[in-house]
Amino acid sequence: AFTGYRANIIGLTLNGIGKIPTRSIVTPYGLVGLGLHLMSLSDPKVTYNGQEVTIPGVGKSESQSKFGLNFGAGAEFQFGKIKGFFEVKYVMIFTEGKNTNHIPITFGIGI
Repeated sequence: AFTGYRANIIGLTLNGIGKIPTRSIVTPYGLVGLGLHLMSLSDPKVTYNGQEVTIPGVGKSESQSKFGLNFGAGAEFQFGKIKGFFEVKYVMIFTEGKNTNHIPITFGIGI
């Protein structure tokens, strides 16, 4: 069994948003930003026939903070006093060797 190998990323970002005024209930926008990403990786645990097994090349737990960039697009929707939004971003985290990239999709509602 292979257990305990988890990767966690918490991103703190500052984004600039450029809205396109449409004078309708939908306002599209573009965004670009930079951030600090706190990453951690836990130790894996492998057992085979009840015995713990060591896997060559798999590292120990580690934590690191890295800078990153993101850019994307979204839209705000106005329904009376309720505002909703939908957003897609491409996030690049600058790590050693290969960069870590992901695409978060966010939905939200505000009053």
